[in-house]
Amino acid sequence: MAVGAAQHLGRILLVVTGDTADALESRRGRGGDSTGLRIMTMTSTVAYAVDAGVRMPIPPGVVAVPGASLASDGEDLHVWFSGVSAEGHRRLHHAVSADSGATWSPPNTVVGLEPLAGQGLSPSVLRRRDGWLMWYVSHDNRGRRVFVARSVGGLVWQRLGAALDRGEPGSADADGVDCPAVVGTADGILVMACGAGSSRSVAAAVSRDGVTWRKLGPIHHRRLTGPDSRCIWYPVWLPNGPDTADLLYAGQDDRGRWSFLTTGRVDLAALATRPSPLPLATAVDTAITHIRSAVTADYLAEPDYHRPALVYRSPDGRVEQLRPSTSPVFAVRDGHGHPAGVVKLGRDRASAEREFSGLQTLARFYPVPAATLHYRQGRAALVMEHLDGVPLAGLAAADPNRFETVLGDIADHLATAAQNNLMPACDLDGPPDHTEETPAVLAAWAAELVARLRP
Repeated sequence: MAVGAAQHLGRILLVVTGDTADALESRRGRGGDSTGLRIMTMTSTVAYAVDAGVRMPIPPGVVAVPGASLASDGEDLHVWFSGVSAEGHRRLHHAVSADSGATWSPPNTVVGLEPLAGQGLSPSVLRRRDGWLMWYVSHDNRGRRVFVARSVGGLVWQRLGAALDRGEPGSADADGVDCPAVVGTADGILVMACGAGSSRSVAAAVSRDGVTWRKLGPIHHRRLTGPDSRCIWYPVWLPNGPDTADLLYAGQDDRGRWSFLTTGRVDLAALATRPSPLPLATAVDTAITHIRSAVTADYLAEPDYHRPALVYRSPDGRVEQLRPSTSPVFAVRDGHGHPAGVVKLGRDRASAEREFSGLQTLARFYPVPAATLHYRQGRAALVMEHLDGVPLAGLAAADPNRFETVLGDIADHLATAAQNNLMPACDLDGPPDHTEETPAVLAAWAAELVARLRP
């Protein structure tokens, strides 16, 4: 299954395949066709607001279409799709429509990307000044990677090499990257959304030339319950402004059912400024394995702050629990005794993911520790860089003027971040949890500090 989108002559068009088409058709009481392609018109970014669509021709012998991309060159609509034969051979195909998707030319096999093992999956194509760029997926026994190719007319292509590789062990995309979707901003930056294999979430990357990419880490996570609790996959961008786009995706629930969903509007320019995730050191990956297996529940319970709490230390001294903290936090050292990072388990996967997203967003406004997410067997942990600093209490006694300057700087940063990021309590969907309360507490503290420092 897959989905692609394009805007053409004022219309929003979707190309859907497999179970995605089936999910959309089922909402109207009709069955879909898991082997074919369908072009549908969307009247809004709400998944159910689509028409019956137009069935597209597929080449003889194709029994499955696992990926498709729809794009416009201003006059014509183009579609590229991967077709799988009964023997398992994969080919990329191209077709053109001169009447906004009502009728299509017979599909031709793409030249220059003749498949090797596992290639030709999930294409994403974008029109550039000098022609077309295509990002597609190839896989081996270690997972999937995204490659890039260039074409002048859309049928004959030249390979340019790998664009996005698998991540290091424990990272959100350690098991591979899949189903890319690329959109451009007003100043020429390219933003890719893709499936991250280990986290089963949507990650992102940015590029200037479409060949060299900088990873941003996961940008949209599956929920603990609901229509996308098992997996979110097949992202697609639907531009709605110079630097904004709706992010559409397919979500799978715990019963294996697929739905077509949207995250809503995304500020692409702001997204592109996110910092790269913290590289995952081998020492951190090893430490998390140790924490998951060796640290008992006594150390993971939320303590009463008015009483001493248990502090875990590993026999080799490489893992030490940090107190006070309700959610378990551990400092990690490498084999030479140097700080390697700080690991925060969180209350569940969603809380770790939520805190990572918050840090990446706040990084636009003030310095935050570099962070990343670590995944193992469906569980997530937040990993942050270890920062050495001067204790404020000691600074207050030794250099009160500097202490006040530092405190004022912290207050300014917190106030700026609060004004740009906090959501009014009346806008929250349900009661706030501790993670969502924390920024409110920090904002109140910052406001009090500002009032005291600058009467």
